[in-house]
Amino acid sequence: MPEKLLMMLAFDGHICAGADESGFEKYYEETLRPFIIALNRNPKIPYALHLSGALLERLEQKKTECFLLIKEMVSRKQIEMIGGGFYEPLLPLLPHNDCVSQIEMLTTYLRKSFGRKPLGCKLFCNAWEQFLTGFLAACGMNFTFLSEEQFALCGETPRPVLTEDQGKLITVFPVVSSLAGMAKGPVLPFLKAWCDGHRGGGFVPEGIVVFPQVNPPMDRFFGELSALVSAKSGDITLELSLPSKIYRASRELPKIYFPNSADPPLSQSRAFLAKHNEANGIYAKLFFVNSLINQLRGDKARKKAAREELMKAEIGEAFCQNGHDDSAELIRYAYKALLNAEHITREKKFTPSLLVFDFDFDHESEYLFQDKNVNAYIRRRGASLFEFDDLPRGINFLGGCGQPSFADRFFSGGFAPSAVSFWHSSEAERNCADESFEAAQLDRQKLKASFVLAPQKQLLPDSLGLKKNYALEKNVLAVSYEITNPGESRTLFGFGAQCNFAFGPSGRILVFKKTDNEEEKNEHAETGEKRRVLSLEMRDIKSGSGLKLETENPCDLYYGWSSSHCLCLLPFFQLSLNAGESWKNRFTLSIISTRRKSP
Repeated sequence: MPEKLLMMLAFDGHICAGADESGFEKYYEETLRPFIIALNRNPKIPYALHLSGALLERLEQKKTECFLLIKEMVSRKQIEMIGGGFYEPLLPLLPHNDCVSQIEMLTTYLRKSFGRKPLGCKLFCNAWEQFLTGFLAACGMNFTFLSEEQFALCGETPRPVLTEDQGKLITVFPVVSSLAGMAKGPVLPFLKAWCDGHRGGGFVPEGIVVFPQVNPPMDRFFGELSALVSAKSGDITLELSLPSKIYRASRELPKIYFPNSADPPLSQSRAFLAKHNEANGIYAKLFFVNSLINQLRGDKARKKAAREELMKAEIGEAFCQNGHDDSAELIRYAYKALLNAEHITREKKFTPSLLVFDFDFDHESEYLFQDKNVNAYIRRRGASLFEFDDLPRGINFLGGCGQPSFADRFFSGGFAPSAVSFWHSSEAERNCADESFEAAQLDRQKLKASFVLAPQKQLLPDSLGLKKNYALEKNVLAVSYEITNPGESRTLFGFGAQCNFAFGPSGRILVFKKTDNEEEKNEHAETGEKRRVLSLEMRDIKSGSGLKLETENPCDLYYGWSSSHCLCLLPFFQLSLNAGESWKNRFTLSIISTRRKSP
């Protein structure tokens, strides 16, 4: 008896909404265009096609001929368009109303552009939680796809199944990754070997989905598939179909429940939040802005515009690409959309405020300073700054760093940092970044908050107390320090307030102010470089925005780039305090424009 394979072939195409033109052109020329042309030459090969909304919009605007070719293949029923979230979001992490909005947005686009409503959807990274069943069913999605590894978590062989939540049902098709390599060599021997490997387990490969790893030239692969489909005898009978056809023909499917899971690198999307500060920061900001939008009353147009910006920020890559080369750009894009949405929600006569609540879901209150054009968010852990926003330009100057600013470091005795110790903690150091400060004073009207770190004799240096004051006034953040020696003898120590700021990889200039009349420019900082300064301007020419950090007392400023986008600073002071003596300093952090004014 010949082996019978009932298989669906699928293609998953996506480009981030924030990708530049060169990235889009490269993906189009090297991957998407060759695939569409080769598929059009082989009309016997049906394909399920999932393209993100951001990619479809670019195709329609810039590659009309390819867009129309896809439309033609849809009309002749060779291609079935698959839905999903418009901006490829991680659906389990979204506010529930946005789960529906993302799916309906892509559904509407596909229906208007190709004349047919999608019956199923593809989930970004196969990120699954059982509650999604109800949302997908409510959006008219009859089926979705999960990996064979997710089927294995249930102890199930890959086959079409039903899953349920609160009485809502959808069909789940298995994506068999072990067949993805079928396009790399002769197809028939590969399929025969694969069938031989599964025959002993009683596996009936019906209704499986394959995303072949097809690389140009693709005509050989499609030609071999066409020959197998046309063959009426042989070792293997291959039948290719589309998901909607198999869905309609499916009867008496088993019902199973899938655990929370996702493809690597996520494994579980919520576990990823606990491991990565940047992912959790975007997640917290997303829900905060969502609550602001929900509070809008009486202005439907403004509410709709804010919601559209929020949805642009819900790109899945911003959560799961941490550490990758392009993660900084993705995070920067997500924050830009979030801040644009937040800016839209603000009334023209916005009143500056200081909010205190658990912003990032860690059971500790954060302090949100909000001026007309600036946000400054402080956490008690380290009494440090973890978000600093230029709201009109949509820039979070800490987005992508993963580390806070004004994180305090004490050095014992006459120890001073070096090029090495600037980046790494030493035994002669007390790093206060993760120590819990007490909130001492709070003035909501004047936008001021004070934090105190009590002396701890077992930590270096001995018996020093630290008080930090934050104040936001006229878009300038002031950070005042008071270090006290409550001991009975003189203490010699070093102190640094480490700051981390995110900048784009191009068009950045550092301007050091050594005295009132002396400046120095430096476009390329080396790790551990040092300057004696009163202030530093960090200019990002591309974005038109920058920062200015000033210190009341001159300091030795160590600086360098921890990556292509994160500038690390350590303003350092060598100090000596007698018993009962205090030292004070005041930093100011302000946003500056780097655009040249027209004459």
